[in-house]
Amino acid sequence: MDGVPASLVTGLPGAGKTTLLRQWLAAKPAGERWGLLLNRADGGGFRARLPGGRGDPGLGAGAAADLGSAPDAVETVGGCACCAGKLAFETALVRLLRRGPWNRLLIELDGAGDPPRFVDLLRAGAAGRHLRLDEVVAVVDAETARAWLAEAGVDAGDLRGRLLAAQIAAADRVVLTGCGELSDPQDCRALAAALRARPPFRRRVELAHAGEVVSAPGDAAPDSPEDWPPLASSGNVWGECALAHAPGNGLRRVATPRPGGPGWIAWRWPAATVFDRAGLERLLTEWRALPGLLQAEGAFRTARDWYLWRRDANHDAWSPTGWRRDNRLELRLAADAESFERLAAGLETGLLGAIRPRPSA
Repeated sequence: MDGVPASLVTGLPGAGKTTLLRQWLAAKPAGERWGLLLNRADGGGFRARLPGGRGDPGLGAGAAADLGSAPDAVETVGGCACCAGKLAFETALVRLLRRGPWNRLLIELDGAGDPPRFVDLLRAGAAGRHLRLDEVVAVVDAETARAWLAEAGVDAGDLRGRLLAAQIAAADRVVLTGCGELSDPQDCRALAAALRARPPFRRRVELAHAGEVVSAPGDAAPDSPEDWPPLASSGNVWGECALAHAPGNGLRRVATPRPGGPGWIAWRWPAATVFDRAGLERLLTEWRALPGLLQAEGAFRTARDWYLWRRDANHDAWSPTGWRRDNRLELRLAADAESFERLAAGLETGLLGAIRPRPSA
């Protein structure tokens, strides 16, 4: 069963989530049935922990009227759907699914919710059996983003900064709003470039100008395997690229180096793939002796959590990450172009040995 396509919208209070939902519903294809599931906490409690939040009255019982173009059904869940409100969310989801069939579900997470944990929830249990989460969209206010990036985009510090960092890390696409309120229009393009390159890896960024319609849900889905960019900091022009399937529903992309320059190898496996952390650490430690390895970055789902691994100048760093799109690994190497495919195949064998077997049905 493929499941009902679902789009998750995240963002701090006042960023413009309701405006985005309103645009999407107004452009809904004729004949399609879309359901809406809202996680809206009360403004005086849960959201009050967000310093500087502009607030949002929420849709609540008046969701259809507030959205202009009404969805075919609305369910609203209070509290934090990631933890205390988890059971209420699952109950509301089952009610909504029973009112199907659906062509798409739009799900909005409260501004104080934890997107990575919520994505995990949507891929597990009843939600995982009935939904296919095809896009996570973070709505980000330009002025908020500018202030956050001016502080080096820290994901520590106050709650608001940590939440924004988590929303961007988990996003397939960022919708940047409020650009018209900036004094210099070029600032918005600079913000978009900074958010696009924000680690881990990259994401699409779309500017939400007044009067212009943002891409429909699913239209700007995660980047195509045919368009994998190399490591963001590399700045090199690559030779011929080749795409191949890897065991376990994986994909491998190899860009052979031009004479005198480096090349890169990248793998992706679905988010459902689980790696053995100890096995990965042993394998990646062995790769310290890999000739010509210049830079490496990977995101892996393990039995415990998702982790980001980076190597630069022979230094390894592991850290928990909000990345949830897929398992991926990117290597930048200086090597002989003639041996690149053979090298990729050999490295892939080691990676496959670090994948945990799927539980038997």
